[in-house]
Amino acid sequence: RRVHGDLIWSSIRMIGKPETTPKIESHSQNGWEFIFQKSTILGAKEADLLEEALTLQHKPDAIFGRNAATLRCKDANFSIEFLPFDALRLCNFEAQNRLLKVGYGRSQLVNLINYRPAETKVKDHELWKDRKVDEDTEIKVLENLSDWTYSTPYKGTVRTYEDSKAAESLSVEDLINSKALETESGTFTVEETEKEIPLANLGPSNPILWFNETILYDDDLGDNGQSVCFLRFRTMRDCWFALLRSYVRVDEVIFRIIDTRFYHEYGTRNILREFSVRENTPENAKKQGLKIDAELILDVRQSDTVFKFLNVIPVSYTHLRAHETGRNLVCRLLLEKKK
Repeated sequence: RRVHGDLIWSSIRMIGKPETTPKIESHSQNGWEFIFQKSTILGAKEADLLEEALTLQHKPDAIFGRNAATLRCKDANFSIEFLPFDALRLCNFEAQNRLLKVGYGRSQLVNLINYRPAETKVKDHELWKDRKVDEDTEIKVLENLSDWTYSTPYKGTVRTYEDSKAAESLSVEDLINSKALETESGTFTVEETEKEIPLANLGPSNPILWFNETILYDDDLGDNGQSVCFLRFRTMRDCWFALLRSYVRVDEVIFRIIDTRFYHEYGTRNILREFSVRENTPENAKKQGLKIDAELILDVRQSDTVFKFLNVIPVSYTHLRAHETGRNLVCRLLLEKKK
């Protein structure tokens, strides 16, 4: 099975063992707590519950339902979490429409999305679409409820520090039915900004003090490619940085990367959040020099290789009031001091 990174392999090896208590890895720095929870994939009963509750056409092969990453600061009463259920919640078309916002301004609805992934078909779609069937054949037309590629515009789940602490005791069923994405924050806001993430501060001159990563879900798209959602995190002496990525490869059709990057300098009252979408066809990527072979397909970090061969897709710049850098959309989360 193709999965993402060594940490995911370790989660796979845990399957079948009687121990179900998630493994916790944590680090504290400058008033922040960084907590990574890792466990096995969901069992069939919980996965079926998720599929029904989130109204998904199908569920991914591997849902790491108890995996979670939490970045929180008690002083700012702030938390941002990265949760498999919320990531998959935004694969449902109705949820996307409900949470889609076409203008930021300054808002306390910090979890809204500003992009809906375009519909993608498998390579043989046209052949099946034009296939003639007997007139007496009964054809059942299914309602299209969710994105079969699990391309998610999820940007994390922002809530208060207290709500994050309270969520630690919630059951899987409670987390599946959570309304956190739709809850207005009374403590922090999101607004447009001219500031960009200082990439120079993320180089070798600023050594990594602690690193972690976790996977939210993974699927082989019915042997038609791969869809994986994961988070990488690192903290340095003066800042922390996180990358949330939804990577999709539909063989002979499309590569797609939806990235949300987060950057915070310790001592400041804001977090930069940068959202970007990149796509290309395998045919065009080959022309640009990408070698698509078994080595790439089996590479657990293939999205990093593919990334530089993809083109930026505009995300409603006309209607979105976030800052356009030429590559990405950048906004900032303002962390207000706890009253």
